[in-house]
Amino acid sequence: MGLAVLAEVDAKEAALRRLGRDYAGALAGSCARLQQPSGGDWATMTFNVTLPRAELQTRLDRLDAGGVGWRRWWGLGTHRHAAFADLPRDDLSVTDDIAPA
Repeated sequence: MGLAVLAEVDAKEAALRRLGRDYAGALAGSCARLQQPSGGDWATMTFNVTLPRAELQTRLDRLDAGGVGWRRWWGLGTHRHAAFADLPRDDLSVTDDIAPA
């Protein structure tokens, strides 16, 4: 199975790079941006988009209206997830500030 997948890995990586460039191009000039280094020479299977807080709900509503799936990949911060909530951590005030409550 692994050898069969390896035969296609270069083509899949190239497709992901193209998709990243397409997303970056579509977002150019808007307040939305891809988490770096997505949209360049880096291939990823997830495209994390950041938005100003004031734009967030409007943009999510537009995605919903257009039938475009989205998710908050790590919810509102992994430190708020039940599996991690009781673990020791450093100050996460920046995370708390950018993750809506």
